[in-house]
Amino acid sequence: LRNGRGVAPRPYKKWITEEVNLPMDGGPHQGKRYQFRFQPITELWADEIDSGRWNEFIYSGPSQSGKSFSGYVCPFLYHICELNESIGFGVPMEEMASDKWVADLKPVMEASHRLKKLLPRSGPGSAGGTIRDRIVFANRAVAKILTAGGSDQSKAGYTLRVILATEVARFSRISKTSPEADPLEQLRARQRSIKTPDRRTYLDGTKTVKEELPASLWDTSSQSRIVTECPHCGRWNIPGRQNLIGWENARTEIEAAEKTNWYCPDCEELITQAERRDAVAAAKILHGEQTITRSGEIVGDLPSTRRLFFDYNAWHNLFLDASDL
Repeated sequence: LRNGRGVAPRPYKKWITEEVNLPMDGGPHQGKRYQFRFQPITELWADEIDSGRWNEFIYSGPSQSGKSFSGYVCPFLYHICELNESIGFGVPMEEMASDKWVADLKPVMEASHRLKKLLPRSGPGSAGGTIRDRIVFANRAVAKILTAGGSDQSKAGYTLRVILATEVARFSRISKTSPEADPLEQLRARQRSIKTPDRRTYLDGTKTVKEELPASLWDTSSQSRIVTECPHCGRWNIPGRQNLIGWENARTEIEAAEKTNWYCPDCEELITQAERRDAVAAAKILHGEQTITRSGEIVGDLPSTRRLFFDYNAWHNLFLDASDL
């Protein structure tokens, strides 16, 4: 009776902090239970996933900032392991499916006690088997591999509520064998029998040129910005590359690292690493034309879209100090 009793699935935010351990990959927090304080903006991301406002989620930020882990690995495992549902997993080419499984997905499952029990027991993905078409997990949930290449027919025949795609810039290009749709639209076609509010699509990638994914979706998205409060003037803003100052006239890399600091875009006061960490930990997210008052109150309506574009820059990435950048 105990084994047969149903358990309500947890919200994403609760699940990730209760179930996910960081893999032994040499990182500063390896082997530890995941905590939002490691990269504070990911708590905003979790809140947006649980909000029910969006059915498409775009995660875009600098390389080596935990982008893959937050953008597709944890959402992938949440739907497979907690919601027990099959998903479509989009990779640029078939050969990359095994690489993503071995490098990104499997290590997180192996490091997490309960997730480890759901590793594939036979077939592709088990005992070092090569991933090509699908991964079947111990709870019978399936990750169907969907590639950017190939014809529409090669992706047909699967009805999927959830689609995840990584390195989505490669899904921008029209396939020679499929002139009627770009690769991303071929993936979305697997969701057409599902009502729009019930669909879930996760896209992970670094912004390149505006014609390519994910940047090409910016105009029809939430156009979200992650703002932080200056510890000196109290204004809410987003320091950018132009506010990382001090390295320009340095003669060596060591001198550049010693002289580089972040400065507020408004008052131009220096922001120390401790002040930056506190500011990012208290960051807020604005969507569309929303604004924020000096007291931190968000004003304005949500944009008329179901597509969240979660975008951050080097300022928000607390893995690196100003000297590293």
